[in-house]
Amino acid sequence: MISSIVLVGHAGDNIDDKFRYIITEHQDSDIRKKPIISKIPCLYWTRNSCTALQNLKVGQFVIIRGHIEADEKNGLYVLVETIQLFA
Repeated sequence: MISSIVLVGHAGDNIDDKFRYIITEHQDSDIRKKPIISKIPCLYWTRNSCTALQNLKVGQFVIIRGHIEADEKNGLYVLVETIQLFA
């Protein structure tokens, strides 16, 4: 069981009034290939629509700590416990 997760990436588009994508990328061992991009749905722990997660500028660099949850509509997502912002 995964009890804790850390995401390092950039704020993507809002999915709806509560969920937002965080975009991460990593490089395969073959550096000639393009980076692999992942769009990870995230929800702030308060589950409200007006949160620090929803108010991020698209492209804002963030570090997110949280844990994985799931529901029928969205599938797996990260429930965000803390957000650190970087310029």
